[in-house]
Amino acid sequence: MPFLWARLAAISTVLVPSLVLLAAFLVLGALLFFLFWWLLESSGVFLPVALIIVVLLGIAGLAVLLGSLNLVFQYGGYLIKAGRIAVITHIVRQGDLTEDQVKYGKEAIGIFFKNWKALLKTAAASS
Repeated sequence: MPFLWARLAAISTVLVPSLVLLAAFLVLGALLFFLFWWLLESSGVFLPVALIIVVLLGIAGLAVLLGSLNLVFQYGGYLIKAGRIAVITHIVRQGDLTEDQVKYGKEAIGIFFKNWKALLKTAAASS
């Protein structure tokens, strides 16, 4: 059950700033729309050109936002699953349940990633 709360905390930690960022993109898109509309109307170009430019910029911004959200959710979910597996492995090997499961999971995953980084550095140095 503690890992469920950790997962919900991770999701809300990423989701709330993402919604704020999305709102900022929407406001910026509206400002750009009116700016392009004013500039293009004063130069004699029609409104659809401004609309197409702003829509393309909005689609690009939304693609970047969704891609980064997907990356964060996948990586964070992987870390939480790995922590859960570390706790289950500890229970199977030792036969007892640790007092703070989330703390133990973080420590076990931290040790694994330190070893993994050292292995990658060694492999990069040898090639």
